[in-house]
Formats: sequence, C-alpha cells, structure tokens
Amino acid sequence: MHLEKLQERLQAMPRRLEKLRKSGLKKMSRTDEDARFLRERGGFALGYTAEAAVNEDQLIVGKRVTQNAADNNSLIPMVEEASDRAA
Repeated sequence: MHLEKLQERLQAMPRRLEKLRKSGLKKMSRTDEDARFLRERGGFALGYTAEAAVNEDQLIVGKRVTQNAADNNSLIPMVEEASDRAA
C-alpha cells in the first residue's frame, strides 16, 4: 500500500514540476495543489482569496473564493453579484 502511494507521487512529479515552472513560484503546497502564495503583512501565506459582500443589514449577499493572488479585478463582479441578489 505504501509503495503504491509512493509510485503514484513519483508519476505525478513531472506534471507538478511543469506546473511549478510555468507558475514562476519557487515551491508549491504538498497538500493542496490549487493553493497560491498570497501577500500578507509578515510576508506570504499559502491559501486562497475569499471575498464577501454584505448589505446594510450585515447579511451576506455575495461571496467568492478564488485562486487569484490579489482581489484588484474583483470589485465590479462582486458589486454586480451583490446587486443581482439584492434585487
């Protein structure tokens, strides 16, 4: 059983290395291939970007989780999603 898991990991290595090379990152998560390095005050954290929009009653009217390292391009889609749900 242990040998089979090791062989699966070895077979997946070329694909992961190619993905890493294309991304320009120096390392990737071993447990979550989809996670990305996100900038934070102390440096970087491995994770996802999560966003939420609330209405005046503090009820969540929009939500999204992405792999984007920054949320710069998500303001307009979040406003549109919140507007659609509030209407």
